[in-house]
Amino acid sequence: FAGMHLSEFLILSSRGDFLLLKDYTGDIPQKLHDSLFLLISGEEQCCFKNVEGTNVVSVQSNGLFFICLTISINTLPSTLISLLLNLVRVVKDYCGTISESSIRNNFVLLHEILDEVLDFGFIQNCSTVHLKCLIANEGAQATKPFDIFAEVLQQKTKSSNAASRPVSVSVSEDRDQKNEVYLDLVESLTVTCSPEGEVMRADIIGKLILKSYLKGNPEVQIALCHNMKIKSRDSIQNNTDCVVDDINFHPSVNQDSFDSDRSIHFFPSDGETTVLQYRKHDAFTPPFKCYTQLEEVGNKMTDLIIKLNPTFPSSSSTSEVLLTFKAPKGIDSVSFSMAHNYDEEEEEERQTATYLRQKQKIVWKLGRVSGGSEQILRVKFNWESPKASNILREIGSILLDFEIPMFLCSGIQIRYLRVLERSAQYEPERWVRYLSQACSYRFRL
Repeated sequence: FAGMHLSEFLILSSRGDFLLLKDYTGDIPQKLHDSLFLLISGEEQCCFKNVEGTNVVSVQSNGLFFICLTISINTLPSTLISLLLNLVRVVKDYCGTISESSIRNNFVLLHEILDEVLDFGFIQNCSTVHLKCLIANEGAQATKPFDIFAEVLQQKTKSSNAASRPVSVSVSEDRDQKNEVYLDLVESLTVTCSPEGEVMRADIIGKLILKSYLKGNPEVQIALCHNMKIKSRDSIQNNTDCVVDDINFHPSVNQDSFDSDRSIHFFPSDGETTVLQYRKHDAFTPPFKCYTQLEEVGNKMTDLIIKLNPTFPSSSSTSEVLLTFKAPKGIDSVSFSMAHNYDEEEEEERQTATYLRQKQKIVWKLGRVSGGSEQILRVKFNWESPKASNILREIGSILLDFEIPMFLCSGIQIRYLRVLERSAQYEPERWVRYLSQACSYRFRL
């Protein structure tokens, strides 16, 4: 980052509101601010644009946009994207979570962090450990943190928002803080299914994420299941092996014992660290299947039946499922009916189906869905005039968004998490959690 200079740094909400603006040079025109949200909304997670000589770089995180603007001609997009990703990580470490309320509650703290990271626009050190020695303000936790495990956690498990709190920055706070470490194994699924229900593409990107609140930064040992195999370097002996295509480790991880017993050692810094990442292609069963059927009721009425079948075990359940698809043209009105496995009173609270006329989109919001329970939605289209075009071709595809706590499609498990501290008085609390989530889950029609 040496020598790089920024003109402005901004954080925008999902509606385009300015949550934070830091102007270093005053050379960015106001008209760019007015059109900034339109430029970056709808783009990929990371994007780079040049608008009349101004470089616009943005990164999305949890619905918020982290943006930097510069007129420097010696700008490398990859360098600025790396800077923004590091800033997102630092903000998450000090604010506890990335949300609109956490940004507003920690306004003074964020300005202090930016003063250290961007010295009059010149990029400095972005390390949480380095900043901990320089930051004086304390982080305030968001009032309503996001909790994906609230309904399915058991008594001896902490919810996900337990780790969504700031790292300690003062000596007194650090002395009173509990020794805790959270280890999350998160798998993001990319799946595409054909109209016949066959899987055309299935990929898993897995991340082992550790968030440390340990005093003294002791060494940590993590062990994965013995039957985990890496296709590029291990021999596959039987069908019970959990095979991944490749794996990458954080630079600070000691891998000396990984090949022998699938364990790794490293000294975690305060805050969040992605310990390792792995990739798996094709060889797994996607957690959801979807089937559709059209019924012509009359010249001006058509029923679309959608059946959603979870394939994961009945012992697991989602925290929430969201099914969306494009509405065909020429709709006069839409009505819905649902079939389910819940009690009628519970279902009224759990499931809703909505036609968003302005966005030409239909949204089916399901609550907690257990494995093996078939969910059926009947969409009744009433047309303004007799419909002759192919309705399924107009819809194109169905998109599914979900999170399944305590379930992984790859079958990989964490054998243990150990904190290697010899002192008998050192008693850390350790929490291990699993999560499968949709990255891009699509059913073509």
